[in-house]
Amino acid sequence: MKIMICLIDDDKFYQFFTKRMLEGMPGRVKEVLQFYDAVSALDYLRENINDEDKIPDIIFLDLNMPGLNGWDFLEELKNINFQKKSVIHICSSSVATEDIVKAQEDTHIDRYIIKPLKTEQIKNILESYFQYSKK
Repeated sequence: MKIMICLIDDDKFYQFFTKRMLEGMPGRVKEVLQFYDAVSALDYLRENINDEDKIPDIIFLDLNMPGLNGWDFLEELKNINFQKKSVIHICSSSVATEDIVKAQEDTHIDRYIIKPLKTEQIKNILESYFQYSKK
């Protein structure tokens, strides 16, 4: 089983290196969707609401983006009724206690990761996803 992953982050260098790490996971990742702002990601998700094959299995979401930030994205996402639920991981450079606590209290967020995302973290996330999806 291969999965679709979505990166939502305005940092092009972070996206480039993260995508390379994800694609380096043999036999795991089918496709990596990349969005440099939250509005484009929401537009894509709304357009594909009825096509489960186009909804990502995992979303890596930055919090600090211009315009619609990560928290705003999550609020908008909660108002969309998807048949398929994506696993959401916050990937942020923010070490603010209020962001970390808010993420821990939000049942839609699987984990909060301080950037940069490391290869070992990706391996653990994918393993957790595949273990959970087998149940």
